[in-house]
Formats: sequence, structure tokens, C-alpha cells
Amino acid sequence: MQLAQLTVQPTLRQRIIDAQSNDPYMVEKRGLAEAGQMAEFSLSSDGGLLFERRLCVPSDSAVKTELLSEAHSSPFSMHPGSTKMYQDLKRVYWWRNMKREVAEFVSKCLVCQQVKAPRATENSEGIYSDLGCGGQTY
Repeated sequence: MQLAQLTVQPTLRQRIIDAQSNDPYMVEKRGLAEAGQMAEFSLSSDGGLLFERRLCVPSDSAVKTELLSEAHSSPFSMHPGSTKMYQDLKRVYWWRNMKREVAEFVSKCLVCQQVKAPRATENSEGIYSDLGCGGQTY
């Protein structure tokens, strides 16, 4: 009789490293790094392909989406804008077209779209319009 079963899930980092072997671009760069032919690419102690000491994220959409979701929607990240999110991610990760993909991901976030405050126009009287002051200075 089996009472309980413990299943250990690989970390996101390990899933990224595993997915690198399915990406032809990453496989090519790994070969060059192993041969010492590309200085900007190297291998980490856990077998991950690095670009300028940042973990290379393959084009695998599931892994990339999980990483972007974690960086944007986790309780600790609090939905950063695309610039902040890109700056945070690029310290640790790298992939081709990263900045564009981060901006696209953030622009499609429904929570961010709903919370985004409307911008004031030039003709707006700002906070005084609700106070009945008519925009006059006192």
C-alpha cells in the first residue's frame, strides 16, 4: 500500500538548461563554446549555456512564457513595466530579441491594462476640477 508520493519538480533553471538541447541555435553555440571558439559563450558548472555570464533562454515558448510570467506576475514582482522587467531579467538571462519580447509580454498583461490610469489631457484642470475650485489658485 502506497500512502504518499513525493514528486520533485526540476527548477526553472534546470528546465531552461534542458530545453537548450532542443534549440538548434543553442546547440550550435554550445558546440562553439565547448571548442573555445566563441569567447562570449561559455558553460556554467551545472551545464547551462551562458552568454556573457547570463543563462541563455532557448526559443522554447513554454519555458520562456514561464520565465516571463514569474518575472512579471509573481507576488514578489508586482507587475513591473517593460523597461524595469527587461533590466531585471537581463542581469541573469539572455535570449535573442529579449527586449522586444519582454515589451510584448507586458503589453498583453490584462491586469496591467485594467489598472493603467488614464492620462490627463492638456485641457484637464487636474485635481482641482473635483474640488469645485475651478482651477483657481488660492
